[in-house]
Amino acid sequence: MMQSSPYRLRPDTLNADEKYFFRQLLAHFGQGHVVLCKVALSDVFSVDKPNENVQFAQRLQKKNFDFLMLSEDTFLPQLAIELDDPKQQAHGTNQKLLDDICTATGLPLLHVVASAMYDMRQIENALLKAKQNGSIGGNGEPAYSPLCPNCGLTMVLRFDKNGPIVGQKYYGCLNFPTCTQKIPV
Repeated sequence: MMQSSPYRLRPDTLNADEKYFFRQLLAHFGQGHVVLCKVALSDVFSVDKPNENVQFAQRLQKKNFDFLMLSEDTFLPQLAIELDDPKQQAHGTNQKLLDDICTATGLPLLHVVASAMYDMRQIENALLKAKQNGSIGGNGEPAYSPLCPNCGLTMVLRFDKNGPIVGQKYYGCLNFPTCTQKIPV
């Protein structure tokens, strides 16, 4: 006898406030931006030295952004948005975690209180401020570590000590020496 799967589709992927806000974002920012909802932090951020920072990597697995706005051209994150409950007086530990990670990585995070009407100028201003501060687009170097094309593991930034590219940066597989895959920075 085959056991049935324990997985089920959730009927409430977005609550009523999130659905309404998402529709507003799409209507206002659909041109020039890609708007995603319920994005896991682990899809946006990586952890330096994951073998040494396991607890930080685990925190990324347990939380998500309510909404994430990407550039339509580059698909790079431009603004993270948290839709806060109006009754929420102070952000809990999970909200502090989001605030801390976004501050550390330079990804702008906007807290919007759920309501019946939204002022999209608030989001426009947050995007404009982020562009002016240089937190969007960055310096051309990725603000993340790529995944190894062979192993799928996070790659780490390394410096060539000997060989054809002495002194240059590259991403090396975390599974070295078993995997010798390299990606130039």
